[in-house]
Amino acid sequence: MYIAKQALSAAQATEERLTAVMTQFGMNAPRLPRDAPSVRGLIDEIQYPLAYEHAIKPHIVRYFGGVLFAIDETYLEAVGLLLKSKQPWIPFDQFAHGLERMIHRDGAEALGLSDDLRLAVKYFSTARAHFRRVSYMLCRRMHGSRIADELFEERPSPVNELAALLA
Repeated sequence: MYIAKQALSAAQATEERLTAVMTQFGMNAPRLPRDAPSVRGLIDEIQYPLAYEHAIKPHIVRYFGGVLFAIDETYLEAVGLLLKSKQPWIPFDQFAHGLERMIHRDGAEALGLSDDLRLAVKYFSTARAHFRRVSYMLCRRMHGSRIADELFEERPSPVNELAALLA
């Protein structure tokens, strides 16, 4: 009986750690509804002015991190169709930039006092990096690598630079 309780305790601790790792990498991000009213609702939500509460509440920071993790190329294409935009990532990128800036400007004191907020901000930063890669790949597919590199300030690899010089 004692060994069974030990094994159960170890399994529960391992499951908690695995869940934390999966969360940090966005592997259990929420699925975003893809119907037009839901997409429009999310776009409207990110276009409201940011409030101080956005910067200091870990659950809000995590929510928006989950949103960024959940956005894929197909979702961005739907946003592009809905907004009639050739750059559907811009509203999300502007929102993420604004929230990050507000967190570090207005929420710096709360960030220093709360481990939960620090973890939420790390999650959000990882989600933003993921979102930018997804956006870059969509832009590259839609507009070509040169435009994508310019828009996302990606430096070409040395081999690509040499190939561009020779071409």
